[in-house]
Amino acid sequence: MAIADCNFLLTSQEFILKQQDILDFYKNNVKQHLIETKDNFKLSVLEFNTSNYDNTLVIVPGRGEVEYKYAELLYSLRSLNLRVIIPFVRGQGHSDNVLKKSNATYIEDFKLYRLDLLFCLEKLNVNNFSMLSFSLGALISLDYIKNERLLPSKLCTIAPFLYPYINLSDFIVTSFIKIANIAFKTRYAPHYGEYKRLKFEDNKHSHCIERYEKYHDYYETNWQNCPGGITYAFLKSCLDKQLELLNSKYELNVPLLCIVPLEDKIVNSNKTLKFLQKHSNDKLPPKFITIENAYHDILNEKDEIRNVNLYKALTFLFC
Repeated sequence: MAIADCNFLLTSQEFILKQQDILDFYKNNVKQHLIETKDNFKLSVLEFNTSNYDNTLVIVPGRGEVEYKYAELLYSLRSLNLRVIIPFVRGQGHSDNVLKKSNATYIEDFKLYRLDLLFCLEKLNVNNFSMLSFSLGALISLDYIKNERLLPSKLCTIAPFLYPYINLSDFIVTSFIKIANIAFKTRYAPHYGEYKRLKFEDNKHSHCIERYEKYHDYYETNWQNCPGGITYAFLKSCLDKQLELLNSKYELNVPLLCIVPLEDKIVNSNKTLKFLQKHSNDKLPPKFITIENAYHDILNEKDEIRNVNLYKALTFLFC
């Protein structure tokens, strides 16, 4: 599949002007599946495809994201003759929450995320595919390719959650998370809780005011149906997986491109770069791109960051 340039991706101004077109397209052309797992969780999966698609793209979303966030990207991808599958693991998007009386992000065993991903792919008969993943979704996808057999032909991860951005020593961070998890599994971690909108000037996720405001307009209106903040149990399960991926000896088994925003205030970018360096002598050494002056939420970033790097990701995956 040839992708000549990034002009199929909307500018932020086009995004505002075409809001109704995007919403109409999303309502009329994107199907939402609700797939029930063997342990009785309903998982939300978005699907869009053209009638004679050439390739399949699986997108693994980040933590706290909702289906609406992908409306613009799906609208843009409609011209590329793709089948696009976007599975939301338990507790994310409109998939069932893990805690029955709270929408807090909670998980005790990280492997349940990759098993949810595998379950969705098998149920929707996804076989030959490429994978694009963001943040928590990137951690899930890295765990997935390490442990599962139904593999993507290529994987691109953007701002992978390989270690939290905390300005403390590793010893203090890991000790605090482990101890807090013993006593306060279901409690919100520091600075997290029920949804609270920040002013654009105070946010550390995006430099694009148009996309930031639109996304949070939706989130603010629908916050009771959206994922909540993170718990200590979630942090501990992620930490266990992060330390496994960072420290265990294994080789990457699919071609990987990692896109690393250097102004990330959610993920420790230096840990990501060390992970990539560790695998630089693999038979399939990873490629990577670093982005100056980019925050964590690349999908909502300003055009010169978002569109250029999404184009690079799709070119890697399909060209």
